[in-house]
Amino acid sequence: MVVNWTKWIFPILVLCLLSKMPSSAEDTQPASHLDPVVVTATRTQHRLIDTPVITDLITREEIEAIGAENIGEVLENKAGVIIHRDGHGDGVQLQGLDSEYVLILVDGEPQVGRIAGKLDMARMAVENVERIEIVKGATSSLFGNAALAGVINIITRKSATPFSINISQNIEQHNTYDSRGAVGLHSGRLNSLLTLSINRRNPIDLDTSNLTTTIDGYANLTSSARVNYQLSSATNLLFSGQYFTQDQDGISENSGTVYDRLGEIENFSGSLGIEHDFNLDNLRRISPTQLTGKLYITRYDDESTVINRDNQETSSNNLNIQDLLKG
Repeated sequence: MVVNWTKWIFPILVLCLLSKMPSSAEDTQPASHLDPVVVTATRTQHRLIDTPVITDLITREEIEAIGAENIGEVLENKAGVIIHRDGHGDGVQLQGLDSEYVLILVDGEPQVGRIAGKLDMARMAVENVERIEIVKGATSSLFGNAALAGVINIITRKSATPFSINISQNIEQHNTYDSRGAVGLHSGRLNSLLTLSINRRNPIDLDTSNLTTTIDGYANLTSSARVNYQLSSATNLLFSGQYFTQDQDGISENSGTVYDRLGEIENFSGSLGIEHDFNLDNLRRISPTQLTGKLYITRYDDESTVINRDNQETSSNNLNIQDLLKG
């Protein structure tokens, strides 16, 4: 028996086209995506499109695409943000004003460790950062005189999957390497994320006529932890902590005398708090009323020493300690 396939071609094509069509009118609607939520402009949660103050947002995807080692390298890729580098580190300038007028926050809490008015953005790792919110212009009514030029708020991230492990390693010249790792756990009411970053670079000498190094070497270690425990649908218990340590080394030569420049930095910060949302919008997770209680403590310890290489005598020693306790 010979089968005539030509008469079946048209029905088959019709069935194929029908199978590709949506089964209902709802399927024709594009998938909705929630707008990003920002908190810096008003100290309360607003969708980015609804915030009354213009807020620049750097997302996690942008941070990963840049491949930056620290927050300073991320910000220098943002239009309108200037990074000024000198012996005191990477300072950020906004609206033409110096670093002393730019307030730096992490999860809404002020950071200590300013030297000559500058907070070194290079000592802030990016592994635990979810997004960066930038508000330019005077916001002193909310944050005080330190925010005359603007505010940069670094929001740390939570675990997005039940369990995850991420490890990365970058190696460059001058014995430069950047090692990062993160372990995330999201199980039931518990959400936790632990991160570790290790960075190192040898001193760089661009002028071989003397022993003075142009750029000091460094070895950094940053560890962080963020834990959220959901006591109820509207109440969360929060803990976050970060520890940073840095060793610096460089060489100075003056009139035939060689000096070793050494620096040690330690920075610890931790907070414990509870949040309760009233009239919570379950769709957007934005509450018009929120009650928050938090205890925040941070300490910055910076010691720099200059040692005569010939006789091992200490030529100078400077110690800078800054503390902040806030409830």
